[in-house]
Amino acid sequence: MTELEKARSSQTPARELSRLAQSRDYAVLQAVARNANTLEEALRLLAPTFQHEVGNNPVLSLLLLVHGGEFSALPVEIVGAMAQQERWAGQLLEWALSRKPELPIALALIGSPHVSVEQRRALFCRDLALGRSYAQAMGYDESCALLGAEFVHRLERAGFGPWAWMRAPAPLPSDDDLRV
Repeated sequence: MTELEKARSSQTPARELSRLAQSRDYAVLQAVARNANTLEEALRLLAPTFQHEVGNNPVLSLLLLVHGGEFSALPVEIVGAMAQQERWAGQLLEWALSRKPELPIALALIGSPHVSVEQRRALFCRDLALGRSYAQAMGYDESCALLGAEFVHRLERAGFGPWAWMRAPAPLPSDDDLRV
């Protein structure tokens, strides 16, 4: 059986899938991200590259149940992948609005295509500390937080999405980048 066949098989044990998650083969990694037998740690490692596959992995419902419905108990990379999927965005947003989510979770929601501008504004403006943290994470003066959801929307359109600041320091966008 090839590595790809093993990665796709529902009979492949979790330990083998964890080994396959270290592969250099893109198709193998993608199949591991989709496999319901993949362990949480392997999904965490694959989530930034395979957001769609991890976000739609059937094991996420079970992981959320095991963690008592607390998205914050899941690795932030997995929650970020979930936020990008329509089936999870609403539930995750409702959860986030009922408590004070960690910055990466809030940023993943703000960057989700399934969260409206009004919902982003509600999340962003609900806690000014989130705006300050976002501005700080992006390397901006704290006063930028006061620009609220419109600021976030412009940053996203300029290519400064929720994962960009986690990967590497982003260069400051120019005024042209932020123009509507």
